[in-house]
Amino acid sequence: MPIEPDQIFLRPALPSDVDFVVEVTEAAMRAYAEQTFGTWDNAIPRARFDPASCAIIRVSGKDVGCMDVVYCEDHLQLNVLYLLPSVHNQGIGSAVLRRLIAEADAARKPIRLRVLRVNPAQRFYQRNGFVVTDSNNEKFFMERPYKNE
Repeated sequence: MPIEPDQIFLRPALPSDVDFVVEVTEAAMRAYAEQTFGTWDNAIPRARFDPASCAIIRVSGKDVGCMDVVYCEDHLQLNVLYLLPSVHNQGIGSAVLRRLIAEADAARKPIRLRVLRVNPAQRFYQRNGFVVTDSNNEKFFMERPYKNE
């Protein structure tokens, strides 16, 4: 059953959220990382965790995911948008992404991201207006231009 957008909240991440963020990252990315790189190491998401750019996604008082966005001078860099598998396909990721898109459009900035080639999330981003701007053997680099509306 879809979650209503007004039930989805973002809160700033705290340093103490590192274990939750690593858990969500592993649940979302381990299979794709192993398929692409042959291995998974929890030390990598632990080292990359930055509470200054990370938000925790909450629904009904529970932490269900995380988002990491860096606000650059000429674009927004979406580094992470991960949800626990138990809340997939309920509209949560779409609602969070739509909020970020509205923010980027208001700031007149594109959103950029990278996604592993083997990750089906690429289709999710394409449905939301992102296009592939570059690629390598492992990743697609995508961008959603801002809309003047």
